[in-house]
Amino acid sequence: MTEQYRTSRSKLRMSQESEIPESHQVSSQLIDQVELTELISKNLTSIEPELKLYKDGSKSGLRFQAIGIIDIIAIDREGRPVVVKVELCLASRFSLAELLLHMSFVDEKLGLGRSRGVIVAKQFEMYLDSAVTRVPGVTLMKYELGVSMKSIPIA
Repeated sequence: MTEQYRTSRSKLRMSQESEIPESHQVSSQLIDQVELTELISKNLTSIEPELKLYKDGSKSGLRFQAIGIIDIIAIDREGRPVVVKVELCLASRFSLAELLLHMSFVDEKLGLGRSRGVIVAKQFEMYLDSAVTRVPGVTLMKYELGVSMKSIPIA
């Protein structure tokens, strides 16, 4: 008989309800969607030099409330909007459709000119790169996360 596993934020349990102490658990995800989006918004120049987060008074381009939530609206060096769709794992054709919807909203409602779009993901659905070649102004970017270490002086 194979054991099935369920995960939750606070505990990892086997189907037979025996618990693994929280101190021995290893997170299956080191970062979540919101954290990844915030991290990318703070490092927009890794997408394109001089790319900056959109701001209009108290409104920010981070998790912009519109037709759903637009992950990031940025402004390029020429003042044109760039809509960024962030996917934690796999970007699919639905990611592309959502990006296009968000780009059309930005084009119509923000009055900043015609937007470009970027999908940032760890992986891409098969043939998504081919589909994107048919959509001018949309690019795909794969993210990679790293870890750096810093020595702590011992007194």
